[in-house]
Amino acid sequence: MINRMNLIKSIKILELTQYELDDLTLDDLKKKFRELAKKYHPDKNKNDPDAEKRFKEINEAYDVVKKYLEQKEKIGSFGFSGFGFEPRFSHSDMMKQMFLKQRSIIEKVISIEDLLTKKSITIEYSVYKTCTACSGAGCSKCDGGFIIENKSIEISNIDRLIDGGRYVLNDSHELITSSGLKLQIPISVIVRFQDYDKKEDVRRKGNDIIKVLKVDFVDIVKLNTGSKYKFKLYNREYQFGLNDIQQSSIKYKFNGIPGSFGSSTGDLIVVLDINFDISKIKTDKINDLSTLINKYINNQNSKTN
Repeated sequence: MINRMNLIKSIKILELTQYELDDLTLDDLKKKFRELAKKYHPDKNKNDPDAEKRFKEINEAYDVVKKYLEQKEKIGSFGFSGFGFEPRFSHSDMMKQMFLKQRSIIEKVISIEDLLTKKSITIEYSVYKTCTACSGAGCSKCDGGFIIENKSIEISNIDRLIDGGRYVLNDSHELITSSGLKLQIPISVIVRFQDYDKKEDVRRKGNDIIKVLKVDFVDIVKLNTGSKYKFKLYNREYQFGLNDIQQSSIKYKFNGIPGSFGSSTGDLIVVLDINFDISKIKTDKINDLSTLINKYINNQNSKTN
C-alpha cells in the first residue's frame, strides 16, 4: 500500500502538483524524472553538499509515484481504495472541480480599434475559492460553497499578443476536497482579435485592416482640382488625392495592426464604395459639381478664344 503522506511528499520532491497528478502518465513521469535527475545529479553539483541526498530523494520519489500510477491504471482513476486510504474525490468534489475548470479559461476579444489605438488592455476575471466557514457546503458567507473575488489585470504591449494565444495568469481557483486536499486550478486567458467591426465597416486580414469608405462621385471629381479627401477612422485622420487611388483603393503602409514576434506591421487598405446615384447626394455637393463644371467650361472657352 502507498502511504498518503509519502505520496504527497514525493509529488513535491518531483516538483509536481496534485492538479498535474490527475492527468500524469508514466511517460510524463519518466520525462520529469530524467529532467530532474540531469538537473540535480551530484556530478553537476559538486559544490553542493546536499546534492547526493537530493538525488537519492528524487529516485525514491520517482519509485513512489510510479507505483501509484501503475496501481491507478489497474483500479481506475476514481478512487484510492486499492491504496488503503479514502477515495480521492467524492461526487460533489468532481462536480465542483468540473465547475472550476469551466471557469479557468477566459476568452478576451480585442477590438480592431483597441489593436490600432491602445498600448495595453485590462482583463477582468473571477477567482473561486472553497469557503472555509462551511467547507464548501454553502452558507450565508459564500456563493454556492465558494468565496468569489473579482479581479483585473492590465496587460501592456498589445503588440506582443498573438491572435488565439493562450496566456496563464498568476492566479488560480482553489478547491478543498471533502478529504481536505487542496487543488489549485490555474486560470488562463485566450486572446482573440476581432475580425469585423460592423459599425465602421472594417475587416481584419492578418495584420492588415480593410476599410470600406463610402464616397460620392462628386468627391472623386473634385480631386481633379488637386484637393484632398479627408476622413477619420478611430479618431485618426487620413487623406488622399487623385494620384493615391489605385484600382478604387488606397493603401496606407504600416498603418495596420502592429506586428509581433517577427511579423511585420500591417497596412490600412481603404476600398472606395462610390455612390453614383444623384438623388442620394446632398444639394451642396451638387452645387459644388455645377460650379466645377462651369469653371471647366469657362476655362475651355477661354483657351478656344
